[in-house]
Amino acid sequence: MIKKALAALVAMAVSLAFPGEIREQASDTDTAVTLIVETDGDSGAVKKAILSLDGDAVIMPDYSLFSGFAVTLSGRAAAAVDTTPGTVRVWQSATRMAESDGANLSVDTVLNPGFAYRGEGMVAAVIDSSFDVYHEMFGLSDPDGGRIKEEDIVSAIDGELKVTNYYAHGDGKKTPYVNSKIPYAFDYHDFDTGVGDKDAHGTHVAGIVAANNHAGHKMGFDGIAPEAQLLLMKAGADNSRSLEDYAILYAMEDAITLGADVINMSFSSPAGSGAQEYGSFDYETVMKKAEELGVVIVCSAGNQ
Repeated sequence: MIKKALAALVAMAVSLAFPGEIREQASDTDTAVTLIVETDGDSGAVKKAILSLDGDAVIMPDYSLFSGFAVTLSGRAAAAVDTTPGTVRVWQSATRMAESDGANLSVDTVLNPGFAYRGEGMVAAVIDSSFDVYHEMFGLSDPDGGRIKEEDIVSAIDGELKVTNYYAHGDGKKTPYVNSKIPYAFDYHDFDTGVGDKDAHGTHVAGIVAANNHAGHKMGFDGIAPEAQLLLMKAGADNSRSLEDYAILYAMEDAITLGADVINMSFSSPAGSGAQEYGSFDYETVMKKAEELGVVIVCSAGNQ
């Protein structure tokens, strides 16, 4: 019940469309293409076949919500992946946009005016373009509070988070833990902990969800659930509001693994239920599995 209440309060979300078939776009070019490949369960054999098509292909970790993985390879090789034995379906990783046109939110708009519910013990994941993790509105009233602790993140990296375990753990690597308010921040596009850049869209959205004027700043404000923790997940290139499907999917999986109650995706590209006929990834299957695991996913219909 509490999860549903939080989801209803933070509802923002995403549209899902990408025009163009992979074969039509890629077969006559060596331009790099990123694919999401679903397999029949033997991903190792499919990966081996892909490397035979393109020895320079960059194969990323397996997904866990379905049998498959992401890969970046030449367009010529990409055009042949769907006929590789063991391949079930192939999608070209689409680009979504995190835009704020028309989102004129004032401090008064997002204040939590004494609501009894303040998000204590809840965790909200925000998948977006970039975040200022050191913004003064991102804190908990009790610095030692929050359900997810630093040791939980360390444990998850060592054994559960495929992406961060694969790319961001080891000597000299920066931890994705920031503080008790933001126990986890990671860039799923570049596979590192650098989630900040010049764009403010992710910070804007995370503030609406869970800003906390715990220090009583004159111009400060509370978001909808000020005492909730935030998992901040960057899914696009630096200084850009474009987000990539393959990175969004990795972020969704890690958010679920880390125990997010709600995953917020505020993307504003125009789309519709007919997106699949253009070769866009089938998010419905992944979202249904998340729902079965008790995670609420909140998506927008777009600004356009």
